[in-house]
Amino acid sequence: MLVLYRAFGLGGAILFALVPILGTIASMVRDQKTIKAGDKQSPRNWRNAVANAGIATILGIATIVGVTPRVRSIFAAMIAASLAATLSDTLSHELGVTFGGTPRLITSFRKVTPGINGGVSAFGSFVALLTAFVFSGIAAALGLIPPKEILAVGLSAIVGNLVDSILGATVERRGWIGNNLVNFACVLSASIFVLLLVN
Repeated sequence: MLVLYRAFGLGGAILFALVPILGTIASMVRDQKTIKAGDKQSPRNWRNAVANAGIATILGIATIVGVTPRVRSIFAAMIAASLAATLSDTLSHELGVTFGGTPRLITSFRKVTPGINGGVSAFGSFVALLTAFVFSGIAAALGLIPPKEILAVGLSAIVGNLVDSILGATVERRGWIGNNLVNFACVLSASIFVLLLVN
């Protein structure tokens, strides 16, 4: 948060802070709903933080060190897309598991147990879309990105979510990679995809 404050002012700090605050609230809602079923998740650790916010932090540091206004604008879009992707993924998972009913595996559309890697529900997907574009709008309102980039950042966050779900349904379910690497792939793909839309 301090890095983005130094790089982009109060707006950067607020945008960054929204991710853990809203993610924690969603996790608390899920825990209250599912604790009786023994479905409480393990607490987040530093690896999870790096996977979800590492790209935003690195780009923020690079901005502080000194970049041209054009590069600063590109980095801001990449940061917004990465944070939108991680928050969208978190809220869609936590609230989708809690309120979304029986999900389907994204690769086969077969019904699976709520919480299974790669499982998606209509409600969870709606939360993902809503979060991605509302968060992008907030990034614009806070001055990190111009309003014309709201759509690009939101779409990039959705691409990150799709990458997360597909990897979760395939390589993560087979135990080849862990959740932190899947989360990193989510935010990385969102950060890269937004370059195609705003550059």
